[in-house]
Amino acid sequence: MQEITKILRLALVFGLLTAAAGCTITETNTDDNPIMGAILKLLPFDSTDKRIDMIEKISSEDADLRREGVKMLGQGEAPNWTTTHELLALIAENDPEPQVRATAIEVFADIDNHQEFAEVYRLAAADPSPIVRMACLRRLSRRNDNDTLNLMIDILKNDPERMIRTETAVLIGKYPSRKALDALIRALAEDDEFGVWYRSRESLKKITGRDFEYNHQAWRQWFNSQDNPFIDKG
Repeated sequence: MQEITKILRLALVFGLLTAAAGCTITETNTDDNPIMGAILKLLPFDSTDKRIDMIEKISSEDADLRREGVKMLGQGEAPNWTTTHELLALIAENDPEPQVRATAIEVFADIDNHQEFAEVYRLAAADPSPIVRMACLRRLSRRNDNDTLNLMIDILKNDPERMIRTETAVLIGKYPSRKALDALIRALAEDDEFGVWYRSRESLKKITGRDFEYNHQAWRQWFNSQDNPFIDKG
């Protein structure tokens, strides 16, 4: 992590220096360094003071300043820069500070056009820090597609944090699909936390309009017998 941060800071400084000097760098110089390439594209030679301030914050050794710089990427002209998503994804994956990575995934999701499911979400959902994983999950709640549901089902089954699995059980409740029902019933059967059971049951009730309490066998038997388990909803 420290080495990546050093590379990022050097790339940022180098980009600032070449921009100030009016130098031109060919694409072949940056093919093997995506961070360098992103920075050089991000910082045009006619940079304003605001852009320089943002870049200096992103390259700071101070995590709080890096968070400020990341937030600036989601404001003003930055969201329309072609490399903004690329840079946010790099920060979300590589910054050594969980709060910075969490902020990067939040800003990424805030400016995401929701047309495609980005790999950065899968990486953030598997981040070693629960702070990052929760930030990712809460931003995923804005989406409503099959890739998002698949990732949430994986989180519900495998995440080691009770609070994250509990939150996921709530969010899966907005998907009226057999896949979602199956995952919630499995959570009743396999999870060892009452909070996860409770939220799974509430989501099952919300989707189906039925209630078999915490009896996962009853839920499974009923589910398997239904061609349309959503018919009684609401």
